[in-house]
Amino acid sequence: MDKHLQINNLTVGYGRPVLTDFNLSLDYGECLGIIGPNGAGKSTFIKVVTKLLPLQSGQVLIEDTDIAQLSQLEMARRIAVVNQSNEVSFNYKVSDIVRLGRYAHADQSLETVRQYMVYTDIWKLRDRGFRELSGGEKQRVIISQALAQEAKLLLMDEPTSDLDIRHQVDMFNVLEQLREKQSLSIIAIMHDLNLASLYCDRIIALKDGHIVADGSPGEVLTPAHIKKIYGVNVDIMQRKDYQQPFVLLRKNTD
Repeated sequence: MDKHLQINNLTVGYGRPVLTDFNLSLDYGECLGIIGPNGAGKSTFIKVVTKLLPLQSGQVLIEDTDIAQLSQLEMARRIAVVNQSNEVSFNYKVSDIVRLGRYAHADQSLETVRQYMVYTDIWKLRDRGFRELSGGEKQRVIISQALAQEAKLLLMDEPTSDLDIRHQVDMFNVLEQLREKQSLSIIAIMHDLNLASLYCDRIIALKDGHIVADGSPGEVLTPAHIKKIYGVNVDIMQRKDYQQPFVLLRKNTD
């Protein structure tokens, strides 16, 4: 198995194409960040890989298997997802929501998911109702549920949008540990360019359904690329204690 995820000549959309002739590969254990403006096709990409949106053409392979051949249960054993929306229909207990992540496994005990609840700092919330939580707490519950699934590929759609700075850093530190211990591969859609730079091995930038940059954080996060992608001017700072670049905004966007 050469690649964990391989996408070949993909075209997909909602009546009209959103992603066109899209190609992407992901190595085992790689953390890939996807950046780009609203409407670029980032969330559409997640829907394609999780079979929520049918392909118009092309192919998506997970561990060399076409996803068209996989049942939903088999998909759940291979891919876990953290979506933008973190609402649930009923006011379930936090522990019960996290345990739902084990539905593809025989062992659904609380003790099995405890470690993931500790990782995300929600063990103390285990008996609380989900709707009683803050937005950031809800997001950590959903992340814990996805980790409890113990799939080898984790897809995250703006996972830090409701988290404070501490929990953003804590979450990505946990993910780094799991990458080392469990060979976890990660694809994260991100708006925070500096978080993407700090934690992602590789970044791809989408605009109008096409990849306009693909490479290391230093190769993608340049003033020219960010101007092309977002239409804003930035400065790039290189800190002495990190190899990754840091993006500094300017007020003037002309």
